[in-house]
Amino acid sequence: DPICDYLAACPAGWSDVQIRHLLSQSSGIPATDGRQFYELAAGAADLPADVAQRLSASAPDYPPGSQCPELRSSDYLLLGLVIEKAAGEPWAAYLQDNILDPLGMSATAPAAPDDLARGYMAGRGQKALDVGDLAAGFAAGGLSSTLEDMGRWAAAQQGGELLSPESAALLTGGEPGDGCDAGYGWLASQIDGRAAAVMPGEGVPVAAGRA
Repeated sequence: DPICDYLAACPAGWSDVQIRHLLSQSSGIPATDGRQFYELAAGAADLPADVAQRLSASAPDYPPGSQCPELRSSDYLLLGLVIEKAAGEPWAAYLQDNILDPLGMSATAPAAPDDLARGYMAGRGQKALDVGDLAAGFAAGGLSSTLEDMGRWAAAQQGGELLSPESAALLTGGEPGDGCDAGYGWLASQIDGRAAAVMPGEGVPVAAGRA
């Protein structure tokens, strides 16, 4: 489906962007890496809608789907707005009711817990990362979780609890014949000579677990 069917701020230049382009991060909508995204979100009164409005001022960098995916936080923010329109409820509520609660992911939430373990980045003097306001991430990373919950999430994606086998295959395989090694959120890779699916990050401070 076209994303303009679901977005209030949808310029003519986005008319060819489909939901699948947001899922594969190949929409061409102006890129924002993680830190740029949080800067864009700073001071927004209604974060998702305000950031979407700011993004809509720029034309796509390339026709949607014409290039291999690249990590774009803005695509996932727009996906959150699509979910809210389609579901008729806030993104966080839909996530809680349809994914977190059914999978028993009780340690995952759109807020940082008080006992959050602090992460450090190598090569930067082992300085502790500032998690900041997780709510600013919205659907582009606005969650804290634990290793156990992430294990439940990874298993559910391939175990048939959330997706049909056909949909699960798109997570790592993407669209047939597109010539890319990326799927819907995962990249096909190799680790020690074995096939693997990896989820890249952007160097944005994220919660890795609890103390």
